Amino acid sequence: MGNSDQRELQVLESDYFRPRDFEYAQPLYDLAYLLEVDALAKNEDAPEYRTFALWKAALSIDGYTGNVSRWLDGTGGDSVLDYEPSQRIRNYLRTIAESGSLPELDELRSPAHERCLRLRAVRGLGIKHIAKALSHDGLTDEWLNSAVQTTSLSKEHLVAIWRGTHESTWEAAHIVPPLLRFLNRIDLERQELGLWCIPDLGNGLDAIEGKVQVGLNSGSRKSLKQLCRTATKEDPFFRIEKVTDERGSLVHRLGWKIVIEVLKEQSGPKRTLLELAAQADALWNSEKNRCLGDLHTHTNWSDGAAALQTMGEAAKQNGLKYLAVSSTDWKPRRMAIEANSSCIFAGKSLSVHAGVVFPLTMVWLDGGVAVSAIATARLDLPNARAS
Repeated sequence: MGNSDQRELQVLESDYFRPRDFEYAQPLYDLAYLLEVDALAKNEDAPEYRTFALWKAALSIDGYTGNVSRWLDGTGGDSVLDYEPSQRIRNYLRTIAESGSLPELDELRSPAHERCLRLRAVRGLGIKHIAKALSHDGLTDEWLNSAVQTTSLSKEHLVAIWRGTHESTWEAAHIVPPLLRFLNRIDLERQELGLWCIPDLGNGLDAIEGKVQVGLNSGSRKSLKQLCRTATKEDPFFRIEKVTDERGSLVHRLGWKIVIEVLKEQSGPKRTLLELAAQADALWNSEKNRCLGDLHTHTNWSDGAAALQTMGEAAKQNGLKYLAVSSTDWKPRRMAIEANSSCIFAGKSLSVHAGVVFPLTMVWLDGGVAVSAIATARLDLPNARAS
């Protein structure tokens, strides 16, 4: 590996291998959900104020960056978070960093509660419906018949999800960075740059289904069992399901699994973590593909506080490349603003967001180009900008 690659790898080691914000948000989501579904199953009043605070905190920090990690270790101040967490949420985040979970959440981690979390992902199943399954500690025929009607899934499919035998599908962005972070822990413990045999994870945009199979070169002075035990102590977002000296099964706190096997023979292409990140992480922030912007802003045309020109100037000063203006007042308007010595014109444009019609105008701040999403969902985006 050349010197330039080594420098880029160092950037990965110091910044890329941080826990991601969604890993901190998930325990908050889970606790809010289980508090409510548990209360409904017991026919008790749900702690609405507390669940609302948990949902608000989770939604505020959720994302694919490592900002929560930076905030916790002091390398980023309070400004790296989109909101100021309460003292309780601050303590929660510190506890999650240390254990990957929360004591209150662990108290609600019975097999039945875990099944409720799996059912949560099924479209058409409301929380009251799932609470009935929890109250009966199982799926009754009556429950299944009702669920089949609301979800269009078969009884067998619903039972497989409940039991955890259904192969789940995950966004690559929820798997690739934590996976590479865990493998990096093993590399550090082995004190060598490992070459990993991993099936094609795609380009980072395609979903990943089922377990992630990982092949590890044999020859380490430490056994796989030792490596996995040390790595899970250092990274509490993973837990060991079963591990021997030859094979290990681990579960991320989100629910997806890794299976690591020691390779006794050469098998398939082997890649470094840097190569895997470059191929399979579409959100990897290398300078050559970074394009920062704000995808949801309101101007003083609706309930915003500033004119578009003022917002554009502020955005440029903060290093943004574009703004997506989604004002809620969608009466026909035309506007002309000066940005970067170029005149930008934008007309009425419509897009659908959560069932509500909004105008959407994407303003590029470095060349006087306006992109409008019209009713036909076509973009007047120049080829040069698209490339």
